[in-house]
Amino acid sequence: MKTVYFLQQHSRGNHSPSQVYFNGKTVFEGTKTECKAELVRMRKFCKDKFHSTSTNDLLRDFVNYEMSDIFFVKKSNDNIEWA
Repeated sequence: MKTVYFLQQHSRGNHSPSQVYFNGKTVFEGTKTECKAELVRMRKFCKDKFHSTSTNDLLRDFVNYEMSDIFFVKKSNDNIEWA
C-alpha cells in the first residue's frame, strides 16, 4: 500500500495521529509535496487575511492561531503517524 498524506482539521489540544486521522475532517489529501504546497497556500491566505483585517496582533501569532487546528498526518500500511 502506498503512503497517503492528509491535512486534517481537528479541535485544538494534545492528540495522537490516529485520533486526528479518525476523528478529524479531511481538508486535503495527496502526496507529501502536494500537502506541503497546500499548507503554504493556506498560510498565505491567513497572511492576506491578517493584512486585510489590520488587527494589532503580530502576523506570526495570527497565522499560528488560524492554522492551529490543521494537522499533517500520513497513512502507510495502516500505520498512522505525523508527517
